[in-house]
Amino acid sequence: MGELEVKETSAVPDLLTLIGHAIEQLRRCIVLFEASETDGGVDSLSTVIEEINEYLVTSEDDPLLRLASLSPEHVRRGLLSVRSELASVVGEFKQD
Repeated sequence: MGELEVKETSAVPDLLTLIGHAIEQLRRCIVLFEASETDGGVDSLSTVIEEINEYLVTSEDDPLLRLASLSPEHVRRGLLSVRSELASVVGEFKQD
C-alpha cells in the first residue's frame, strides 16, 4: 500500500485550497480504512482538522470569500461543524 503519498500540512491560503486538500485527505482516509489501516486513516482525518484550524486563523482575509460574497462567519460556522464531526471520529478510534 506504499503508493499513497503522505501530504504535509501547510498554510492553507484560501477556501478552495482547503477544500481540495480535504478531499485528497478524505479519499486517502477511505482507502486506508478499507485496507484496515486505521492509524493511517485517523492521521488523514487529523490532517484535515489541522488544515481547518490553520484556515480559520486567516479566513476573514480570504479574498475568495469576498469575491463569492460569502460571509466569513457563515463559512467559519460550517468549518467548525465539520471539524467537530471529524474530531469525534478521530476520538472514537483513539479510544480503542
